[in-house]
Amino acid sequence: MYYDFVPRQKDAEIRMNNGRPESIGKFVRDLEIEGVKELFREGIHQIVEYNTSGFLVWVPPSECFAYWNWAQPHIAKEHLFRLEDYPEKFWLSISEWISDSGGRLIVFSWYH
Repeated sequence: MYYDFVPRQKDAEIRMNNGRPESIGKFVRDLEIEGVKELFREGIHQIVEYNTSGFLVWVPPSECFAYWNWAQPHIAKEHLFRLEDYPEKFWLSISEWISDSGGRLIVFSWYH
């Protein structure tokens, strides 16, 4: 499986959903780097990683900053349009969501 990314440890919860982030809650907004930093300053520390195979990986709050540091080189940039421009040939988009239980989530979606 592709779940070999650096910050994910053995205790990360993997949930198989219906293949869409909509299954975890309601979309709020797309984010860029500054938006993620703002959420961290507000105390939001729940990251969910989504890939097109339909897996949602809930990154443990204790690993969110490690994940964030790992993810930054892969974050989509307007001036880079080719996968070859990103490390390991994938990029991430970021969005904010509200879970069905009311929690705020930062969702990183993979594109490869």
